Amino acid sequence: MLTPAAPSPRFDHIDMLRGLAALLVCVGHIRGLLWVDYAALASPDVVTKALYFLTGLGHQAVVLFFALSGFLVGGSAFQRIRTGQFRAGDYLLRRLTRLWTVLLPALALGALWDWLGRDILQGPGYDGSLWGILSSGPDAARGIDLGIATLAGNILFLQTIFVPTFGSNGPLWSLANEFFYYLLFPAMALAAFGRTGWRASFGGQLGGRLAAGIAAILLALLMPHDMLLLGLIWLAGALVWPLRDFAGASQRRAAIWSATGLALLLVGMAWSRSHPGLMGDILLGIITALWLPGLARLGGFGTLYGKLAKALSEISYTLYVVHFPLLFLMASLLFLPRQFAPDATGLSWLVTATIFALFYAACIWRLFERNTDAIRRWLQRRIFAN
Repeated sequence: MLTPAAPSPRFDHIDMLRGLAALLVCVGHIRGLLWVDYAALASPDVVTKALYFLTGLGHQAVVLFFALSGFLVGGSAFQRIRTGQFRAGDYLLRRLTRLWTVLLPALALGALWDWLGRDILQGPGYDGSLWGILSSGPDAARGIDLGIATLAGNILFLQTIFVPTFGSNGPLWSLANEFFYYLLFPAMALAAFGRTGWRASFGGQLGGRLAAGIAAILLALLMPHDMLLLGLIWLAGALVWPLRDFAGASQRRAAIWSATGLALLLVGMAWSRSHPGLMGDILLGIITALWLPGLARLGGFGTLYGKLAKALSEISYTLYVVHFPLLFLMASLLFLPRQFAPDATGLSWLVTATIFALFYAACIWRLFERNTDAIRRWLQRRIFAN
């Protein structure tokens, strides 16, 4: 019987970063739905500029997610590969249950909200005509695609490779990146120095490593160029995992490491915002990755902070995956194509929508993601029984 891997450790500040990153993505989409574009403002003051900057970091937050995923998932996987404790079946089961437990209901809910908005209530924007002011959701070329082939492609994480994202849920693009990084980089590590556990099937240790190498090459050939290059961020996160002990040798060192990393992160975010593009994303991702070992070892800020960090972290994936279709439906029916100025009224709507999105995500988390470990254990007992 295979012994499932132990769960990854928790770090308060890493949890908080995950939660805030998901919140930044959500708030960025809400701002895009509700507020006029920054370019349409006549003479914004300093406060308005700051608000647009802070609520416009959604893309940068996704880059943070890639580094965090590499650190938490890739780092522990690489460690098990080096020590011969890696079990490919258990690893794949963990990754799939983690993703599908939320993704499958999210796709079903997204189909429901999009069907109501487009076909029943006939709200504006589902044909892609509002892409110019929203820069998210249904695009101008095809509107929304609720076809079976697109649904199947998103279930199999083939969006942006063979099919578009399903319906109006544009944020799903990054799940394809995540899934392929989950497969590609451990396969590369197994090919380079791992004990694959495939001796019986592939004719010895060398055969197992060769099979892993072939799998890695095929995966890399399948991935689009930009997706593959963004994988450097995930890889950087995985490679810095062993630096935790060095960065946290003392609380003083951890504090200096964390403060320096935060300063560099803010500079990287500002650069990425002012110079959008692939290279800026990779630079920001590598800065984030280098920051994480110190952040992981930095002492906590008290019980309340730890509870808040855990709560935000636990719903972060659900929030990311489920928020957009329902918010788009509501904005389409209530406001669009009208949008608010960033005044007291506009700010109150943004705050209200954000609170609603968090509540909605918490409800979906309670129904589905909260049960991920139970589903995984149920499957492990049946798959690994012998």
